[in-house]
Amino acid sequence: MSLVERPQRVADEIEWVLLKELSTEISRGDIAVDFSFDGVPERRSADIELEPDTMLERAIDDCFDHLVYRAATFAGSYVFDVSRDVIRKPNVAETDQSLVYRFLLSCSRTELSQALSASFSDLCKLALQRFLGSRAKVWNVDAGSSDRKAIGTSTEQVARFLEPHLAAKVNEDYISHLPDIGGDGGVDLIATFGFEDAAHGAVALLGQCASSSDTKYWRDKIYQPLRFKSLFTWTSKPVLASFIPYVYRSANGAWLNPINVGTLLFDRYRLIRALNLEQEPLPTPFKAMILDAMSAAEKKAKVKKKRSQKTVLKKGKSAKKAPKNINKTATKETALKNGRSLGSRNAKKAPARTKSR
Repeated sequence: MSLVERPQRVADEIEWVLLKELSTEISRGDIAVDFSFDGVPERRSADIELEPDTMLERAIDDCFDHLVYRAATFAGSYVFDVSRDVIRKPNVAETDQSLVYRFLLSCSRTELSQALSASFSDLCKLALQRFLGSRAKVWNVDAGSSDRKAIGTSTEQVARFLEPHLAAKVNEDYISHLPDIGGDGGVDLIATFGFEDAAHGAVALLGQCASSSDTKYWRDKIYQPLRFKSLFTWTSKPVLASFIPYVYRSANGAWLNPINVGTLLFDRYRLIRALNLEQEPLPTPFKAMILDAMSAAEKKAKVKKKRSQKTVLKKGKSAKKAPKNINKTATKETALKNGRSLGSRNAKKAPARTKSR
């Protein structure tokens, strides 16, 4: 994780603490006491003369400024109130917008992201469909998805199914080397604007979903759709897109580091905007799916945490017993150095008892 990203990570942690009702409110001053930055933001040329304490103050200010930015930008989706250097969670009924924000915040957490990855891909599909409109066709070909089950289990089946929709030609030389089962060709979402005529050519988008706030993780996945792209001969290049649940922005709304944004990027803000929940509520089954996924993920995380704690306790007990074994070994080594073993000492005593008789 880049040092410059830490204020945004702490902002997520603050929201999580308030959501879980571990605190009723958190002030700018509380951030310095209760949250760890594990360092301070990278020094830019203008900061060279600043002392470490001043740099930490700058990081805390960046964090709170980011919370202010979120409150203003996410508007109805943001369940927190930020005013007078304090952030709190009012006791209000949950809406579709706040539910999606809570879900994306959960997907950004390390202990929950993997368990929520399938649901995240489904949410991204819905967001992309609404963003592109009814004329577009969108498929989620992530392993285990309903679309994938209907199309087929192999990448070749996916490619051949989509060939007429993409208005591109399958590259037989490449596709013949694919495994018979499994794999997604490096793509999760596929969207097309076809002309529905006999000529080749269509507007296509190949997307990769990364349920994580780890920049290295989703950055490494950005160009994976190129593998799927290589399975076809295209008359027009497809758009590559990445979908992440994280707010990858500074407090002015710009990308934190544009170098990491190599393709079209949908972050938390763009996903919520694309869903257009003010005009189109979440389908009831979809809402239930999100709630069930979050509940199951949190239960799984709790079980994993308990197992981890038990492992730590076992290791601690083993460490306490270790010195006794070490001392016994040391005693044997000392005896050997003196030219005898513990057994040989006992052997010398036996003849003495025979003489006394």
